[in-house]
Amino acid sequence: MEAIRRKIRKSLYKAGRRGLVLMALLFLCMTFCLGQVQSRMEAETLRLTQEAENLRQWKAERSGNSMEEPPQWAKSGEEDAIHGFEKAGLHILSREEQEEEEKIQGK
Repeated sequence: MEAIRRKIRKSLYKAGRRGLVLMALLFLCMTFCLGQVQSRMEAETLRLTQEAENLRQWKAERSGNSMEEPPQWAKSGEEDAIHGFEKAGLHILSREEQEEEEKIQGK
C-alpha cells in the first residue's frame, strides 16, 4: 500500500513540475510579446511627438511671418493633403509659391 502511495506522489510531483515549467515558459513568452508591443508603442509615440513638435514649429514660423494673405497651397485646402503626405512618411523640407506669371510662362 505504501509503495502505491509513493508512486502516486512521484507521478504527481512530476506532473506538478511539468506544469510549473509550462507556466514559466508561458510567462516568458508573454513577457517577450508584451515587450515587443511596448517597444512598438514607444516608437509610435516618439514619432507622433516629433510630428506634433514639427507642426507646432511650423505654426510658430507661420504666425511669425506677417502675411496679408495665406499661401496659395493653403487657399486650395491642401493643408490636409500635406498632413496626409507627412503621415505617409514624406517629409516636406520647403514650400514655394509661384507667381501667376511664372505659372503661365511654364517655369
